[in-house]
Amino acid sequence: MDFKSFREKSQAGKEAKISSSGFMYRWQRGLSIKISWLLIKIFPGIRANHVSVFNIILTLSIFLLSFWAWDFGPFYMVLIQLILLNFTSVLDKVDGEIARYKETFTQQGVYYDLTYHFFYPFVFYFVVGYFWFLETIEVPLLLAAIFVAILSVNSKMLGKLRHHVKYKVNLESHGKIVQGLLAEKKSKKKKPVLSRLINYSVFLIYDWTWFLYLILILMSLFNFYLALLIYILHLIVSMILILKQILIDHPDRGLYTKDDFHQT
Repeated sequence: MDFKSFREKSQAGKEAKISSSGFMYRWQRGLSIKISWLLIKIFPGIRANHVSVFNIILTLSIFLLSFWAWDFGPFYMVLIQLILLNFTSVLDKVDGEIARYKETFTQQGVYYDLTYHFFYPFVFYFVVGYFWFLETIEVPLLLAAIFVAILSVNSKMLGKLRHHVKYKVNLESHGKIVQGLLAEKKSKKKKPVLSRLINYSVFLIYDWTWFLYLILILMSLFNFYLALLIYILHLIVSMILILKQILIDHPDRGLYTKDDFHQT
């Protein structure tokens, strides 16, 4: 199979998203397919789950690098960590491409994928927050970063929690009597440009938020206090928006309707 055919099979179903997404996603997909092709050629017996497990270990290792940040230099260490985190996002696409190419889809693969997306937000916010902590020695700043990290993990898992809600209701045979169901699915209204940009900077942690934090860290070399101020403001906005998503938006718009439980 030539590279073009390999790409078509390995990224089948992703074409529309690739063409409509921003630069970062398209760049990551362009790199991931080359890595997938290389891995298949060098290690014909490789499985998607091998890549998934390696990616989880790499993500946790990035967190552990923080213990050497002071000796290595906080600025250089956080740059390395951010670059590696971006690479884990690429590998997160490689395992799926290998699975589609080999037509091997396992429940363990889904489990590993969810596990990666569980760890990434916490590691991401922690390593950036730890950089600013080492530069300022302000414990509240680190605690705020950890708090946002915890909220972000929960935010990323909301879609999975939704499925568990239905599972728990059906498990206890409460489908006919459960209350709090939505009358109907609410259509999403297009938000103003500024509102969308703020949401992108908070919720798109694999590209927009990653890029924002990279800019702020580089900016700290030239105007430290302005970069720090923007970072703190972003943490505050993130806390507010993620809490709003967890406590208000998702329960109000993201759960089930009467039709889902066949209620009239």
